[in-house]
Amino acid sequence: MHRVILYLTVVSAVLFLSACREEAHTRQHVVVLVDASASIAPEAFSDAIASAQSLIKHLRRGDALSIIPILGDGSQTQGKILRFEIALERQAYDADITKVDTAVRNALADLRAAVLRKPMPKTDILGAIDVACEEFSSDRAEVQQTLIIFSDLLEDDGRFDFMTAPELATEATAKRLGQRLAIEKPRVMKVRAYVGMLRSVDYDRLQTARRRAVVAFWSTLFSRYGAKTMIATDGPGLMKKFLDEDGFDSEGGGYGHQVQR
Repeated sequence: MHRVILYLTVVSAVLFLSACREEAHTRQHVVVLVDASASIAPEAFSDAIASAQSLIKHLRRGDALSIIPILGDGSQTQGKILRFEIALERQAYDADITKVDTAVRNALADLRAAVLRKPMPKTDILGAIDVACEEFSSDRAEVQQTLIIFSDLLEDDGRFDFMTAPELATEATAKRLGQRLAIEKPRVMKVRAYVGMLRSVDYDRLQTARRRAVVAFWSTLFSRYGAKTMIATDGPGLMKKFLDEDGFDSEGGGYGHQVQR
């Protein structure tokens, strides 16, 4: 009899603590931008898709995930944004989480097949960031927002071509461009951002000075917008470290504006 009482007490305590954890959890909204341009190496794109899929393991009840392809024009994303949310109320055997995981897996497989079949000739990263900000705009104030970008970071939207633009010739001129664009389109991004650089044919052709200038531009732009940013030249490789060390399930923290090579 005493053993039964002890067992029930332990089970009750575990359930109580579990409920407290869920109640204390800060809801997350993760928005992922995936570069769908033709210059991205197919294996690098596949790695980015796999990393996006793995994000489900980091989400908890009440969290949301949005996946946006980076196309040639940000306005082309209408109808192509993938949105998923884990319900607050738990279902038996977490069947709902399994269902979301399957839905994410299938949607990303379709996206991968579509992009590899017909990649985009242009790359509008700035436009995709605009779309990401629209996604975040509907969040309540207490939601913690995380932006993840997988791209070679080479904007080519008709206005700028980072392969040849004189503004990207040096780090100094790139920083000035970042400051100028932040003034042209002011915004506040209270997000943590992980920028994983993907291998591409175009990026491999760049001189070292221009590669550094590209990183300097994005670092400056995100800094002016107020985002806590980590730029990783290892692509998706350091994403898990970013999520774990930045306290994905807790408030605060952040990398500031680091470049990991």
